[in-house]
Amino acid sequence: MSTATRAAPGDGAPGLRRIGSVTILGVAYDNVTRAEAIDALERYVAEGRPRMVCTPNAEHVMLARRDAEFRAILRRADLVVSDGMGVTYASRVLGTPLRQNVSGRLLVGELAARWALLGRRVFFVGGRSGTDADRAAQRLMARCPGLVVCGSYTPPFADRFDAAESSRIVGAVNAARPDVLLVCLGAPKQEKWIAANLDRLAVPVSIGVGAALDYLAGTLREPPRWVSRVGLEWLWRLAQEPRRLWRRYLVDGLRFVGLVLLARLRRRDAPT
Repeated sequence: MSTATRAAPGDGAPGLRRIGSVTILGVAYDNVTRAEAIDALERYVAEGRPRMVCTPNAEHVMLARRDAEFRAILRRADLVVSDGMGVTYASRVLGTPLRQNVSGRLLVGELAARWALLGRRVFFVGGRSGTDADRAAQRLMARCPGLVVCGSYTPPFADRFDAAESSRIVGAVNAARPDVLLVCLGAPKQEKWIAANLDRLAVPVSIGVGAALDYLAGTLREPPRWVSRVGLEWLWRLAQEPRRLWRRYLVDGLRFVGLVLLARLRRRDAPT
């Protein structure tokens, strides 16, 4: 693992990474708190040009090791924040701790509270059914009065959308004029779609937030705070969807732990 200064993609100018990044098994994270990430997103909205934000967890780190396209997208993103205590614990084991588990789910909640005060406009893409996004929107606006969820779009299930479907999504988003786009399609599909369409999206901030919509809609039950605090949110999620997630969480999870420990041993044994 290393710390480094990197320029924010797109303009060659220093971005948040000037304060240092933390690399976990090839994925570089901005070493920011949740509050600093929210401040950065608000600056992105004020600037107006399209930006991409990624929230990779330990599973996504493993995906990036196998998927060169996904890995390149994470390198190009304007902001990359940790999602899950697995990544946070790994950073501590490797010797350069991340300052906070930012968490896409918690980030959405705190963003909504901040942006409700400012009257910001949010658009959802995703959902397991046509009603999930609407239900999530209603619950989020009830929780954060003043927030405007200006629209949603639930695309048909597909590993990758064709050009016509992508154009329909982009058209629906741009017509609603949101300040932020929350794409809840699961990784790496959501990141690949954002990256492929970022230049066509008239939205200052696009974020891939995975299951956040399912939690907001009530399709998934949100974990108690202590579960998130001790890093067992993955187990809480696995208990709700064991058939779909057991291989992803247990197999990739064990591989992630093994690779982190191996990297730690190599670092310890490296000549000084």
